Amino acid sequence: MNFDIIILAAGMGTRTGLPYSKLAAKINGKPLICFSAAAAIDANPSDIVVVTNSDNDDVEKALGALGYPFKFAKQQLLAGTADALQTGLEFCKADCLVVINGDMPLVIPEIIEKIASFQAGIDEAFIYTKPDSPGNMGRVFFEGDDFRIIEAHEPADGKTEYVNSGVYFFRRAFLEANIDKLNANNKKNELYITDLFNLKANKKAVFCEDWKSLSGVNSLKEFEFAAKALRDRKIDTLFEKGVIIYDRETVYIESDVEVGNSTVIYPYSVLKGGSKIGKECVIESFSTVLESEISDNVIIKSGSYIEGSIVGEKSVIGPMAHLRPGSVVGQLCRVGNFVETKKAVLKEGVKASHLSYLGDCEIGRETNIGCGTITCNYDGFEKHKTVIGSNVFIGSDSQLVAPVKIGDAALIAAGSTITEDVPRDALAISRANQKNIPGGAARFRKKRQS
Repeated sequence: MNFDIIILAAGMGTRTGLPYSKLAAKINGKPLICFSAAAAIDANPSDIVVVTNSDNDDVEKALGALGYPFKFAKQQLLAGTADALQTGLEFCKADCLVVINGDMPLVIPEIIEKIASFQAGIDEAFIYTKPDSPGNMGRVFFEGDDFRIIEAHEPADGKTEYVNSGVYFFRRAFLEANIDKLNANNKKNELYITDLFNLKANKKAVFCEDWKSLSGVNSLKEFEFAAKALRDRKIDTLFEKGVIIYDRETVYIESDVEVGNSTVIYPYSVLKGGSKIGKECVIESFSTVLESEISDNVIIKSGSYIEGSIVGEKSVIGPMAHLRPGSVVGQLCRVGNFVETKKAVLKEGVKASHLSYLGDCEIGRETNIGCGTITCNYDGFEKHKTVIGSNVFIGSDSQLVAPVKIGDAALIAAGSTITEDVPRDALAISRANQKNIPGGAARFRKKRQS
């Protein structure tokens, strides 16, 4: 099939109350417009024209992430959907056009392909459906073999269960001959696409039972509905791939997240930002993985937060660990409770089991980081790096004042503050001398109590 797609994306969505275009607002990790645009791409048209308005470029910026050569048409007057269609028509070359709204995040390519297939002998067609609630969708009234579409805010006689989805097919020659015939004699003084179906033409109404896939987003309540539907669709896909999710109602998994077979996801987990989770992992409750790559057989214990990081195979993170952006954790590592990392590279087998801050550092294989260790990376002006070799033992409550290097197999005594490099195999001790005063405690208490 040879057809172009026009995506109507010029409206500001004032009913949402957002200070920017609703189409640029993120839903399940991506701008709203990107969902309908991705479905349009998958329908394999000749060209896709996106009609935007001249007041902002939020939509164009949002679509840039898809890497598709969209054509953009600026609607100058915002005089209604038919005016937007006419604006986009000037950029189309195909003889047949499919028109969809940009605020339909649940639309699927099959629906677009279905309406595009009505090319033989048809001037125009539209898809209608029967939702649980009509909301702000235009109503469709049937009179024998004929039908009429009335916008939601326009008066109408009678009742109907059917609504217009906002997905249309037009023959280009029909539009060029008839679109100038429309007028704006209505409550909003706008030109409606739906009025084209009041003209004499070979037209068709196509029913689609899947009303959810045709739902638009015009309010924050509808945002919530669409987000839940997208989440359910994603979870169903993961079930089919062998992912175990214990409570689908409490997990949040964005549409572009990848999860491997046999991974277990506990309630109240959050996976977002295009994260990639490997096979046979365990993600316990109240953990968040954002823009990160988790290899196979990783355990993420409860309450951990992983952002912009990479975790190697068979490592254990948490509970209550925080991996900040730039952290790279190797295989068989242990990053335990209340350990925070930032731009930290932990090689294979490193263990930091509890209560440490590891920032701007590189740690060699099989090194043990004792409880309470701090890499002191900031001098108030600049960040500095700590380099720790392999098989090093860092005693508890140690401070490593960067820039500093610790050689392989070195041992840092507990409670030390290290300000100079430590050679390989060396024992570094940096403590104040201990002094015991016999009877000193009793004398101190007596003095305080007197």
